[in-house]
Amino acid sequence: MHLGALTTDLVQKAIAIYQDLAYGQGRPRRVLPGGLGGAANEPANKRTDGVDNKLGGDKLAGDHRLGGRAADAEPTGADAVLAMFQKEQSETIPGYPCHRYSLRLGNRNYPFMKLLLQEHLVAGEYFFAVDTHDQMEIKPDYPDYEQWMAVRRFNRELKRQIEQGFAQAGLDTAARMRQLLVEQGCDGGGDCRGLVLIVDDEEDLAAAVEVLIRRRGFRTYKVHDGLAGVAAAQQLLPDLVLLDYELPELDGLQVLERLRADPCTADLPVLLSSASRVALAEARRADGFLQKPFPEALLHEMIDRVLRGHNFGGLVIPEEAVITVMLEAMLPKERILEMYLNVIEWGTGIFGAEAAARHYFGISAAQLSPAQAARLAAMAPNPRFYERNQGAPGLNRKIGIIMARMPSAELP
Repeated sequence: MHLGALTTDLVQKAIAIYQDLAYGQGRPRRVLPGGLGGAANEPANKRTDGVDNKLGGDKLAGDHRLGGRAADAEPTGADAVLAMFQKEQSETIPGYPCHRYSLRLGNRNYPFMKLLLQEHLVAGEYFFAVDTHDQMEIKPDYPDYEQWMAVRRFNRELKRQIEQGFAQAGLDTAARMRQLLVEQGCDGGGDCRGLVLIVDDEEDLAAAVEVLIRRRGFRTYKVHDGLAGVAAAQQLLPDLVLLDYELPELDGLQVLERLRADPCTADLPVLLSSASRVALAEARRADGFLQKPFPEALLHEMIDRVLRGHNFGGLVIPEEAVITVMLEAMLPKERILEMYLNVIEWGTGIFGAEAAARHYFGISAAQLSPAQAARLAAMAPNPRFYERNQGAPGLNRKIGIIMARMPSAELP
């Protein structure tokens, strides 16, 4: 779907399908600006299910509009629809634009799941999807690990159901993008360049990537969970493993750990991809890293770089990540964290921990209590929203989680 074809009715249909499955059919909805059907009738900070989404209140705040458009600037056409979304990413790497818009709607068990409208692989083609947004690092020795795993399993299945609902309702999804690519053909012709093992639990996206890779002369083999990925790599010994990070059974890093521990697969080139943030120290275990969403041109560029660079060793990463590498080489992690806390935003015009402590509590950052520090940490992912919604149930839940983990946390 091109953005010119995006209408309020299409987005309203997507939101209705999402919410019927995430919260149950028959739930009353508030009519949002532009006629979009949103969350339940009660204000966002009083939702009984604890979902504090960006659609809260009777008006949509200006700083949640596309690109921070002021409330008095009236968008038109597709811009008017996109103004309901948060623009998350436009051009991760200069020269490779890819756009993604998100709307946090949550679900009955987890408040941070998102509705997506994104461009991925095919330039100018957008489709609806769901981001579970649950890639937090919860270690097995944490007391709430099993509960967290249950939430992630619930989110994964709900994502599948919602995206299936989109497709059945005639909305463009990854399945439609896959169909477009298959119709264009996938025979690259010429000499075979090698075998690529694709490990990705999103079957339509994996199939779409497969078409593009085959066009470049590679043979491919697909599996859809981490355990199957390890087994296939050991059996096939491919020339490249294109490995997703968010996988069932074993995640991408666990797959990497097993491959590197086996002498037969230890040297296989691995290109890791993820829609979530992955620490550089973890990404280094792969031969390259690809941030989702990405355009076709970047996929081919990174595959070529990994295959060329594998003979020389080292991680193949986008150019801007070099700055991160330099910082980690020059500074201790504690200093990097200190610099980060001194510059991040904690509300409109509030930058740094010292300014945030004085604004919210009237004290210096050095005087913050554990509860106050936890509140600031919980606000960091969405500071402008929480600045206006201090009593949001989701915020209080996150504060409780952070405080519960404080005793076992270690400073870098």
